[in-house]
Amino acid sequence: MWSAIKRFAAAILITPLLVFAGVFAWLAGAGTKPSPEAFLVGSVLLVVVGIPIVLISCAIYICLALVIIPVDMCIAKVRRFRQRSRRH
Repeated sequence: MWSAIKRFAAAILITPLLVFAGVFAWLAGAGTKPSPEAFLVGSVLLVVVGIPIVLISCAIYICLALVIIPVDMCIAKVRRFRQRSRRH
């Protein structure tokens, strides 16, 4: 169970880093001069980078919630069952 929680926490920690990468891409596109063209390029980069970040993060969370955590719980139950059967 703890390994699944650690994986989930890692996914939660990775998401802000990915969002920061999107913001950095937006700032890099905008540059130091506040021209409308640079702002448009930066906004497009933010959308192009930001949408995949959100989709990947959602996929990670759904995968963790629906697959990894229940499988980890089943593995833990099997381990407990084996320990009980060894004692008796």
